[in-house]
Amino acid sequence: MARIKPPVVITANRLTTGEVVFWGNDQQWVRKISDALPFHSIDVASATAKAIDDELVVLGVYLIAIAASDGAHQPTHYRESIRAAAIAPYAIAGNDGVTDAPL
Repeated sequence: MARIKPPVVITANRLTTGEVVFWGNDQQWVRKISDALPFHSIDVASATAKAIDDELVVLGVYLIAIAASDGAHQPTHYRESIRAAAIAPYAIAGNDGVTDAPL
């Protein structure tokens, strides 16, 4: 994988719904990249990603590079732009858009 440069945000997929989530300013997973906590140090972001990687909550925790302009976070990679836009070709049963699907 190519080395990414800061700023970065932490992303994953929520285990119960499969939706894309980002590590937020309030130290919890959020659904919008605009609410994600930007990191300006790869080492700090990597350490945080390892610390919050809870396989009972999320899958596939990793960092993505962003371009921060006008207070908005925009992924620098095309694939991550699609993920951040929450475009999915399928519907997840039980996902009401507010809470996780029941286990």
